[in-house]
Amino acid sequence: IRRAAQAGIKVIVCTSTDDEDNVIEEIALEEGVDFFRGSLINKLKRWADCAHTFGVKEFHTIDADDPFFDTDQMLASMQKLREEHLDMVSPTESSSKGGASVGYSLTTSIIDKALESIPDDTDTEMMWYYLEKIDGIRVAQLEEEVMEELNVRLTLDFPEDYWMLESIRRILGNSATRNEINEFLKRNPDFYKVNWFRNQEWKAAQLSKSI
Repeated sequence: IRRAAQAGIKVIVCTSTDDEDNVIEEIALEEGVDFFRGSLINKLKRWADCAHTFGVKEFHTIDADDPFFDTDQMLASMQKLREEHLDMVSPTESSSKGGASVGYSLTTSIIDKALESIPDDTDTEMMWYYLEKIDGIRVAQLEEEVMEELNVRLTLDFPEDYWMLESIRRILGNSATRNEINEFLKRNPDFYKVNWFRNQEWKAAQLSKSI
């Protein structure tokens, strides 16, 4: 919430109605930002209901388990969506591989269209699977700003991911930019090994959910 707000980005916390997410509502209230609670398993419906509640026609979504997202890339993604009149802008290749620097920019109308063909109780955690099946969808991938390849896993699924993220937070601070993180990793070329080995397991789990 604070990372996005510091960049001047309008924040809406979108979580589920499950009791376990009560704490997320409490955090949103403490931080003074809007929030919405909807379907637990149908992420697309939750997003659509949230967007309609707040009159949002297009938005960028960031998962809370990607705490070091790049606000510059978020803004670039939204700019691409608007200027090229797209329905969806997908993350950069490195972000999708575990770098977790940027999410998806989407129009509310394309979410509504995806929901027309699926029951309300569908598990849409792997949301791109349902969106990419839409005939005629206008989609593009956000280009990489830094062409050099950096092995880095900055999403949170395993204990080693927490150690990695917490280590970076303690060394560079909560508001470290992606450039600062990249420079740190270049100076410490073995640091990525803390959790990089988990990437294959993570990718396999994502694939199984989308099949």
